[in-house]
Amino acid sequence: MEKGFLQSKTVWGAILSFAAMLAQAFGLGDVANILKNPEWIDVIIGIAGALGAAWTVYGRAKATVPLKLGAALK
Repeated sequence: MEKGFLQSKTVWGAILSFAAMLAQAFGLGDVANILKNPEWIDVIIGIAGALGAAWTVYGRAKATVPLKLGAALK
C-alpha cells in the first residue's frame, strides 16, 4: 500500500516550515513596520515555522507506508 505525496503529514509539515522561512526571507516582517507592531509578525512567523517542524517530525514518526510521488501528480 502506498500513499500519495500530498497525503503525507511529513510533507505538509515541511511545506508549512518552508512557507514560514519564505515569509521571513521575503520581508513579511517589513509589513509589520507599517503596522507599527513588528514583534508580533516575527512571533507568528516563528510559531508557524516551529509548528511546521513539529508536524514534520510527528508525520515521520507516524508514517507506516511509503510515499508515492506519482500519485500526487495525477
